[in-house]
Amino acid sequence: MEKSLARELLRTGYKRDRNSIAVHGTCVEAAVRLLETGVLPTSYDFDRRKKHPSYRGYLFFTPRAVAFSGKPEIYKNIRDNPDLTGSIETLEHGASLYAGAKQRNLYLLELFGSLWPKDLDLDPENGYDLSGIEVAEIFIPKDKKYRKYRKQGTLGKELESRNGVIIGLNEEALELDFKPGADDPEDEVMVHLPNGLKEEYVLYIRPLGDREEIMLEKVVKSL
Repeated sequence: MEKSLARELLRTGYKRDRNSIAVHGTCVEAAVRLLETGVLPTSYDFDRRKKHPSYRGYLFFTPRAVAFSGKPEIYKNIRDNPDLTGSIETLEHGASLYAGAKQRNLYLLELFGSLWPKDLDLDPENGYDLSGIEVAEIFIPKDKKYRKYRKQGTLGKELESRNGVIIGLNEEALELDFKPGADDPEDEVMVHLPNGLKEEYVLYIRPLGDREEIMLEKVVKSL
């Protein structure tokens, strides 16, 4: 990606009047790939053996209802959802929760490897409190090398510094073949992009924490 475009995407992410047609929460590593290659990867878990669309080349987005009024199959499901008709902060709320959960789960897998229960989802919408980190601390492996993480608050502090990013789409993205979301069609849309999302459809990248901001700014400087 050209450095000028990368800077503009980050700059727009900080604007209060950013006006995306749909938003996607993900880990900062995915945003780094976008900046370096011009393509947002579909999934780090791409696996054709699994049936859920998230493993088969689909990206999921939280849509702004009015932007999809020209797509009746989608609009009929989302038009009355107040979370999709309000401010950009309201639109981004669910995506930010997912982004944080994804970032923290990725860290736990990298830290503990195969000893961490891979299917344990720390998404707060599933009932897990990621501010207290009680669930994560319960599952810390008993191996001696992880002893320091069993000290109360140590792992929690690491996890709380990982919040992920939000990717906002521009109006050109409406030309993509969006479908109602597979899990919650009243809250989400999905699009089949086995080769990833091209930079031309991205309006902004918004880091959700200091760690993510520092990583992205470093990448931009290196372009």
